[in-house]
Amino acid sequence: MFLRHLLAGLAIALPIATLTPSANAVDSLDWQTEQIYSNPGWMLSNASLALSSTGRPSVAFSEATSFGSNQIYAVRTTSGWQTEVFGQSSLTGGNSLSMDLLMSNDDQPSIGFISGVGLEYSYREAGLWHTETVIPHTADSSVGWAAADIGPNDEPVLVATRYSGYQNRNRSIQVARRIGGSWSIEDTGIYADHLKVCVDGNGRITIAYADRKDVKVAMETETGWDIQTVYDEADFFGSFYDLDMELDSNGYPHITFHAEPDGFHYAAFNGTDWDITDLTGNGRDNAIGLDPSDRPVIAQLSKSDDDALDFLWTSDGNWVQQTPLAAGALYNSVVIDDDYNVHAIGTVSRGPLTYYFAADVPEPTVFVLMGLGGLGIAMTRQR
Repeated sequence: MFLRHLLAGLAIALPIATLTPSANAVDSLDWQTEQIYSNPGWMLSNASLALSSTGRPSVAFSEATSFGSNQIYAVRTTSGWQTEVFGQSSLTGGNSLSMDLLMSNDDQPSIGFISGVGLEYSYREAGLWHTETVIPHTADSSVGWAAADIGPNDEPVLVATRYSGYQNRNRSIQVARRIGGSWSIEDTGIYADHLKVCVDGNGRITIAYADRKDVKVAMETETGWDIQTVYDEADFFGSFYDLDMELDSNGYPHITFHAEPDGFHYAAFNGTDWDITDLTGNGRDNAIGLDPSDRPVIAQLSKSDDDALDFLWTSDGNWVQQTPLAAGALYNSVVIDDDYNVHAIGTVSRGPLTYYFAADVPEPTVFVLMGLGGLGIAMTRQR
């Protein structure tokens, strides 16, 4: 996340529109894949991808074991992917083990994650891993839905939802800042699930989250939190899945989310309003990255194959959709480097963790989705 603080593209509000791609449109990328890690029979989950200053990818993820889980860090070297265990937990299963991999200015990795202890932060120093408990679970409360980012001065920010009360009905975003080696915790009082956090170039925090049936953003100001509603059109009895966010070079948020049952959406803030594009596709397990010109590349679980990733990007004025290989789609993550190369990861249930790479995303603009099997529709509007 911290790699992409880039200029927001000009958004044009359109009704439903379909455009035919020109002869210069590129409807596919040359994807390469590599297996990062496999331990047959055990589930891999909560994978997060980051790039070093030289573009070298590394990944943090969780591996289920007979006692709970291992937290594993992997880095791509000239001889292949090298892995090491940086933590172990008695907590097992699914999204409760949220995890974000961060990279400092001097390319040192750190990870924010939920464990059986609570919200934790691991970092590597002098070749050794160290772990700090930031917010512990207690007898009457727990923390979940963690997310993390790192500021311009290498100060990590972790957020999580604290659950308490009958059936966890009391929920509040906790914001943890590590300054000078010590943690400062703020209880915001904001009701939330499905958190994502980004820190802009000035060190200010933006949090995207689901508040019951609405998608909202909390932007840090000098006096508190400016809360904006991004999307409030979901069915009252619906729910949200797999919200992701990146900041552009103006510090404006770009968000992808799946609102059940009404579909998959991409929302971009232009400084005043939210431009919302309705995308075709499943939208489950989605992730977003921004290229150096602030244009999105989006990954989602393929509608036709639970083990395949769909990638969406814009080319010559059209949204393009491509499914490279059925090599893994769950717990995906996307980052675009400064040379417009796309790096992504995904896994399958009880299968390997896969690294995807494609060189040089073509010149894009906005607003129409072009599927490989035909022309789909993307509707953009402003709220």
